[in-house]
Amino acid sequence: MKGGYIAIPFSNGTDGGELYLQERRVTGTHAVHGTVMGMSEYEYETIEKDYEYRDTEAKVQTEAVMDVADYLISTYGDSRKPYFDNLSEIQRCFGKECLYYGVYVFGDQKRSTKRPYYSLASAGHVDLDFCILSPYYRLGNKSMLVSQLYPMIYDSLGFPFVMWKVAERLDSTVSVKRSAEAHYSIDVTYHGETRHYGGAGVGGGQGIYADQVKYWYSFDGSADDAYMKRSLKDVSSMIREYGELKVMEEPADEPELTMESIRETVGKEGSYVKITIISSGFGANTTGYTFVYDDENKGGGIGHFSNAWYDGRYFNKWEYYFPGAEFEDTVKRVSPNIVMKDVNIKLPEDGKAYYYGASPIDEIDRYNAETGRWSGFMEYRYDSQSRTWKADILNRICYRGDNGTQRIDDQNFIDACTITMDEALAMKLDANTNKAPSSYYIYDGLTSPGTYFSEGN
Repeated sequence: MKGGYIAIPFSNGTDGGELYLQERRVTGTHAVHGTVMGMSEYEYETIEKDYEYRDTEAKVQTEAVMDVADYLISTYGDSRKPYFDNLSEIQRCFGKECLYYGVYVFGDQKRSTKRPYYSLASAGHVDLDFCILSPYYRLGNKSMLVSQLYPMIYDSLGFPFVMWKVAERLDSTVSVKRSAEAHYSIDVTYHGETRHYGGAGVGGGQGIYADQVKYWYSFDGSADDAYMKRSLKDVSSMIREYGELKVMEEPADEPELTMESIRETVGKEGSYVKITIISSGFGANTTGYTFVYDDENKGGGIGHFSNAWYDGRYFNKWEYYFPGAEFEDTVKRVSPNIVMKDVNIKLPEDGKAYYYGASPIDEIDRYNAETGRWSGFMEYRYDSQSRTWKADILNRICYRGDNGTQRIDDQNFIDACTITMDEALAMKLDANTNKAPSSYYIYDGLTSPGTYFSEGN
């Protein structure tokens, strides 16, 4: 371009110095077949070129370069500070500079032929619940130079990975591992003390249309040449400005699926639903089942079971039914909870003023004082010390007396809220572990969302 050559010289690991320009020649073509998976899934076939690379006589001398981890340490680190103070300050500054994603120009919108409908999917991360996958995808998106120039664009997986490298370079004796609870976090252990680090970049950047490009690189030094904005701060500002543009959605022929519509379909009684299973952040998409219900406390979300046994089936930490699980084995490995529906646990009639949280018990719609029935789903949480399961209402019910607010202390009620190991085994909680649900709503992307299926119909 204008007598020069644009490249990323450190993409193959060089740290600067003398570099040779290579000549690339086309030697043939080959067909590529594959499947793209993620927020959309589609199959594709493209024709790609075969190349041969040869050294040329052209060579350049580049300045020494450093990766993001070394940049953060050299710019924001202070070896005089205690280790964790130093690491925390580096992360704070990194968080101010890091963007969540860059900017690109939209390609043509297509609709998947493999999964042509919107679907409900497991989130793929243990700390998230569900997401809605779109059948639409873009073919031929174009990357923009402004995003290639900015070195600090990291999502919730990339950000903690950078901090992992920073932590180890500050002191090679530290122990670092991924958090078991949050996909965006790492656990850093130094001299026996463990602290948590991680996060993700902030806003800025999105897909835009070609006519919305604001900054052009002409490399001629003219007043409107984006090349004149050279600093990282300038490039970051340009990306952030793109992120603030209003981008109109392209018309689609498939009505968008919403969490609210799913809640209305399954109702408060709940239902099994067939969904898309994302086995991990990068894993393949399959189909499976979960159980969801309209939980008014979710505020637009849906009620679900995580690491719990319900209706003879185990729902794992990714909220979907895991066939073949055995109750005793899960107790040993993952300490699951137990969920039961419409249980009868009558409060004592001892004249005390009982409350459920901050509300008098007679204002709680789900509790029937005459029968002792608690409508809806009751979760019993596992206590590994006593090897029992305690109903979650035990943490909510209290009474008010002369000594103020006190937890319920009626032993009969406490016993009624407790499931022992022997009682759990007698309940045969894994009776349906290998039986797929016989009726369910379909949200797997293969069928129009909300379609009801029942064996025999």
